[in-house]
Amino acid sequence: MGRHYGFDRLVVPWVLCHGVQDLLHGLKYEVKTFIAPYNGQAVAARMREAEETQGDHVVVPVPLHRARLRERGYNQCRLIADTVAGLINSSVSQALIRAKHTKTQTLLGREARERNVEGAFEVIGSDGLAGKKVFLIDDVCTTGATVNACSAALRAAGVERIVVAAAASPCRFTWVLKIL
Repeated sequence: MGRHYGFDRLVVPWVLCHGVQDLLHGLKYEVKTFIAPYNGQAVAARMREAEETQGDHVVVPVPLHRARLRERGYNQCRLIADTVAGLINSSVSQALIRAKHTKTQTLLGREARERNVEGAFEVIGSDGLAGKKVFLIDDVCTTGATVNACSAALRAAGVERIVVAAAASPCRFTWVLKIL
């Protein structure tokens, strides 16, 4: 039996391989923020190719908890989202927050990832999200646990359509979601 995803579509320009993983790791953990615009350009191009940029939409980055944001100094998803929004003539909403500090997902399996982020996200204010299409921007979509938890919060706020746009995803996951 297949898994249920709370979002409508996944749009990804790159399959996660060693070279791509190294680039995204540099962005996320080594303060190589100059990489973000390249990710944003690739994501925006893939979104246009998938014909997802029409209509009324808003860009929402996967948020970091304030403690992790303080630690890292920036949110890599926000940096990618800023580029995407500029290229598709959209705005970036910060209404989605990470209300619960969770441990890193990197060493967890699928079920543990889902439990780790369950209820971790909330929408504060509506920021005009109700009834809109949201582009939920992530750097890497591995199992879908994080974007699924984000999607649950966005749906509760009345978002009509959620397109996850990530810079990379493992081949097996990307293949499964192309049918959506």
